Amino acid sequence: MQPDTAPDRPKRRAETLRWRHPWWRWQLLSWALGTALAPTTLAVAGLLLLDARCDYPAFWWSLPAIVATGNAAAVICVNQRHHRQPFDCMADLIRLHLASSMAVGCSLFLMMGWLSGFLGDVSSLQPMAWRNDEPGFASFSLDAVMTLGFGLLSFAHAGVLHAALAFREAAAGTTGTTGTTGTAR
Repeated sequence: MQPDTAPDRPKRRAETLRWRHPWWRWQLLSWALGTALAPTTLAVAGLLLLDARCDYPAFWWSLPAIVATGNAAAVICVNQRHHRQPFDCMADLIRLHLASSMAVGCSLFLMMGWLSGFLGDVSSLQPMAWRNDEPGFASFSLDAVMTLGFGLLSFAHAGVLHAALAFREAAAGTTGTTGTTGTAR
């Protein structure tokens, strides 16, 4: 086995983030609050509670489940990455959480929007000038804007919430995620 002699490999700091204990309770709390406090979940669930009759029931009723699934996938992704290589800062954790939740959530949003017919019908409401010039591009642009808007409203807060609830800064002189204490030099 050759020693690792890569000169450009960044040195890992001794002060890494650590899971709060009991870790599974904090992870579950983070997921539940991230899902329940998402603006899209609150808005859609509130509107459906007021009047459950809607034109695209499969689409509207799936939105809270899409937010929950995206957040669950992000929590798993963040935990797996932290288990392999602990995070050095909250910003890296938040970026990974946002990227993974957006990938899953936006994909599911597009899938449900297309399968239910919602995105196709919304695209047909565009101004006539857009549809005559480049109908495919205008429809794609509107779908992309709606998907990104949904993703940012649903998942931007969840990464910050997960980082704040489920992780804590390691105290000076501690290393790793197991709680072993090293000597400060």
